[in-house]
Amino acid sequence: MRKYSSIQCFTGGGTRFGYYLGSYAAWSAHQPAPSAIFATCGGSIAAWLISQAPDSKKLYEIATSPILHQTLCQLAQPRQPKHMFTPILQAALRYWQTRSEARLQRVHERDTFHSLLHELKKYALFQPIKQPNSWLQPVADFAASLPNPQLHHTPDILIGASRLLPQSTRWQYIVFSSKKQHFRQPENIAAYHAPHRQDRQIQPIFTPNLQAAVAASVADMYYQEPVFIDNIGFCMGGVMDLLPLEWLATLADNVITEQKSFYNKYLSEPAILRIFGTPANLRHTEIQQFMQQHARIHPLPFSDNQLALKGKYVSKSYDWFSGSLKVNIGNPDTFAEQIDAQWQYGYNNTLIYLNENL
Repeated sequence: MRKYSSIQCFTGGGTRFGYYLGSYAAWSAHQPAPSAIFATCGGSIAAWLISQAPDSKKLYEIATSPILHQTLCQLAQPRQPKHMFTPILQAALRYWQTRSEARLQRVHERDTFHSLLHELKKYALFQPIKQPNSWLQPVADFAASLPNPQLHHTPDILIGASRLLPQSTRWQYIVFSSKKQHFRQPENIAAYHAPHRQDRQIQPIFTPNLQAAVAASVADMYYQEPVFIDNIGFCMGGVMDLLPLEWLATLADNVITEQKSFYNKYLSEPAILRIFGTPANLRHTEIQQFMQQHARIHPLPFSDNQLALKGKYVSKSYDWFSGSLKVNIGNPDTFAEQIDAQWQYGYNNTLIYLNENL
């Protein structure tokens, strides 16, 4: 017997996380609400917001609020580079390092625990999140101050991230949960591609406060520094295996996920390969094949979200004078308009899937 009747996956999304909120609202309005949410990277912000406000009306109010806008500005504080290499040159170097298996192996063999941490800190484009255990507290306080329109079931929240094992260059996939879970020892399928770089077991971690888990999950390599969490260690995002679908399928009768596009072969894929050893696009193909083999997996039509939402999420620009990447989140009104557009995209595309398939 599986633990959940359904689990919805918010895997990725970046600053377009609002479409997950709209999707959850649509699914909950027309089907039994998902009993659990699994989230990584930007999707972890959406999952955490739902944990604070599972009611769609209240959730929308929080998602479009100036409080959330102000809080998320922490993620986009550029830092002055501590090196002479521009992000473009760094990306070119990683592309060259990862084009040859032999070359990548030599790079990995030269890594040590300290040198790997040093690289991830030195080349991070943004300032680290301050006080990761409480960085979302202003939003939590705002959510608590709002009336609850009606009682709603709050889904279990599972947040995927990764941690660097002590005095090692190997990473372990970790899943944070705010409720004590009794999972069978999960297996990290992605480790088969990089056993020298990844532990084979997924480690569930219970924590009543998921704020640090979100801080870790959004900390993509070369964007944010690793996040240090007491008793766990240095943590980074869930992009090590963005969607561990094989494991999630053992947890629920139905898995609600999404159609995703391939990784950028010049930027994202080399960065993931350099740090975690995961051939991201090969892993993407494996997941797509697994989806097609199981009728109880529901892939929502979100693969065009970056194009469809163009101009409706934060913009990035490179400042050649300062050598830093700058992110424009906009003012609170612009932010609210962007979240609204993302919400509607997620809501409408989920309705299309429900009308055509269920």
